[in-house]
Amino acid sequence: MTWQTLRRTADREGTARAASPPKSATEPETAPAADPRAGGILQLQRTHGNAFVQRLRAEGDDRLLRKGKPREKTDEEKAEEAAQAALPHRLVLINEADPAKKQMSDAVAPSYRDFVAEVKELTGRDLGTGFGDTVRGLGGATEKVGADTVSWHKTARTVDVNQDLPWVLLDAPANGRQYFTLYLRHKDADAEEQPGLVTRFPKETKFYHNGDGGKVRKYPYVNVSAIAAKHGWTPIPAQPGWEKTYTKREWWHFENRGGNSWYQSLAEIYTERQIVAGIQGFAKGAAGANQYGARLQREGVPDDVLAKIFPKVKQGNLALHLPVGEGGANLADDVAAVQEALILAGHLAGPATGAMDPATLAAIRAFQASRKAAASGVIAVADPIHRALGAVKPAGESPKKPAAPKPPAKTPAAPPPPTVPATPSP
Repeated sequence: MTWQTLRRTADREGTARAASPPKSATEPETAPAADPRAGGILQLQRTHGNAFVQRLRAEGDDRLLRKGKPREKTDEEKAEEAAQAALPHRLVLINEADPAKKQMSDAVAPSYRDFVAEVKELTGRDLGTGFGDTVRGLGGATEKVGADTVSWHKTARTVDVNQDLPWVLLDAPANGRQYFTLYLRHKDADAEEQPGLVTRFPKETKFYHNGDGGKVRKYPYVNVSAIAAKHGWTPIPAQPGWEKTYTKREWWHFENRGGNSWYQSLAEIYTERQIVAGIQGFAKGAAGANQYGARLQREGVPDDVLAKIFPKVKQGNLALHLPVGEGGANLADDVAAVQEALILAGHLAGPATGAMDPATLAAIRAFQASRKAAASGVIAVADPIHRALGAVKPAGESPKKPAAPKPPAKTPAAPPPPTVPATPSP
């Protein structure tokens, strides 16, 4: 008997059990009428033992294990399910044969597979396995040297190719940044040269890295970077300090942005609710607002989404989502709130427009100078200037005086000692 048949049998038995009357009219019910499925479980436990029920639980099949009707989904849950169903792309396996089962967005997986196929056809090497990294969790933070918390790996449009292959690397600086061109040996020792694709290195060639030893002068080599670019996969520049730190060299990193911003790529595979919760996983509180707010805005996160990620932090009368001023995110309601406070403080003529302008920047610096602080031109969330500006009162309004302390309660006077009557003289 199959598991499916057992489940159907359990349902039928449960229904019959629930419909049966008590054995006698005087025999009381010991519990409320059970859901038919609950009767099925009891029958299964008697006929097939607890192991069957435990297996149902292990498989996540709680159809027979629930009592009563399942909880009705809220409107918010239904809306989230609809939003997930409407997403244009999803994560898929890059290569079914990859033991690590690495994934990427199905928006770019076909182009990566085409890239892999062409490289394999020419070199015999498989770039569809042995990955260093592909998609990363949206909420993860990293302090690893060379890694970025706001990484394109989170968009599922990035891959770190296998660094253990016998790569040959040439320096390829461009626009003042350091890049590398990647080569692998052609599988055909007699392959003809093809400009920009297949080459034999002249004796005077200087290699940044030669992973193929003495063979590099004897065989033709395939320009893997050129094939990647043909299929939409481009490298990123090495990070400052790459000369001394290997993890900053980034030669293994390829990505296919497809003209998207970072946020647009996230929004292809995650709902807004998932993005907000994910970013809140690494950008927390005032510190997160100060560190990541402007960066996330540059990466395309809309202002209304930033406001959901970073709830307002209130200091006195001034509440801010994100930093305001030089280099700040400058959300309109944050700027307007700062302008109103600066007008009260007498440093800005007004009105509060919600738009950052030179007059507002000058007023921020003037207020900072009045507080003997560095005139940086930016008000960070919950910093001393935020607190000081939030404490500003309208002209003519003085701070409330603290209430005078209450006088101590009077201690009742002690009663006089009792009078002892004089003893008469004998």
